[in-house]
Amino acid sequence: EVMDKWIISRLNSLIKEVGKNLENYNTMKASFEIKNFIEELSTWYVRNSRERFNEGDINAKKTLQYVLVETSKIIAPIMPFVAEKIFQTINGKKSSVHLENWPKLDEKKINKKLESEMTYARTIVSEGLKQRDQNNVPLKWPLSEVEVNSKTKISNELKKVIIQELNVKKYSEKLHEKDELKVNINFNLNSKLKAEGFAREISRKVQALRKKMGLNKENFIELTLEIDKNFQQILEKQKKLLKERTNSKKIEFVEKIINPRGEIEEFTIKERTGKIQIVRLIGSN
Repeated sequence: EVMDKWIISRLNSLIKEVGKNLENYNTMKASFEIKNFIEELSTWYVRNSRERFNEGDINAKKTLQYVLVETSKIIAPIMPFVAEKIFQTINGKKSSVHLENWPKLDEKKINKKLESEMTYARTIVSEGLKQRDQNNVPLKWPLSEVEVNSKTKISNELKKVIIQELNVKKYSEKLHEKDELKVNINFNLNSKLKAEGFAREISRKVQALRKKMGLNKENFIELTLEIDKNFQQILEKQKKLLKERTNSKKIEFVEKIINPRGEIEEFTIKERTGKIQIVRLIGSN
């Protein structure tokens, strides 16, 4: 995974830079490097890898655990109590980060080219998210394409990262010799994209109700949506997505819930209204 390679590269760059600055008694510069790394770890690596965590990806979990342990060692001289809390949360109360050696630097795992490309990818994503905000289009709603005009060509792996972060179906690029970067998102929503957008929003509301009911990821449910005929037609081809995202064994669309059971909650998404009914299946974990 390109995200794993990137965060390991950034970790080793951090070990190198903070070690050098601490040796020169420059705690301010060392703290600046730590601050930037923690921001990248939390707002980029963890956020981008959230689906991998939810799916139980072993490599993602091992990578994050390794990075957190090594980061606790790096910050220990500057933030001793925070470092100890992180280290003991992972390794147990009987251990102490202050009895550990300084992390071992692996120069071979530093990939400056990848780090530079990832910074560029984050710039593209930042501009794309800004455009979504300006056009009042939430990230949950899929869009058809982002077009990037620049002189920099990036790898297919990072294109996939950008597609995921901007929730678009396609990444296209036009190369030129200017330093200027232009990012243009296509905000035209066809019927298929609108249907997927509604399905994603409903999934989010179902997940919120599941949480309110105290259900965990392993609990299966029967899901009933009280919606009008037109809305039913819009969502018909999104049943598979709804099942996957809500852990539903069965989904039913009705115009009126005749025999209410389980938990019921009203919802409004844009101009559409309806009710969600969740029934926990007996025997599910």
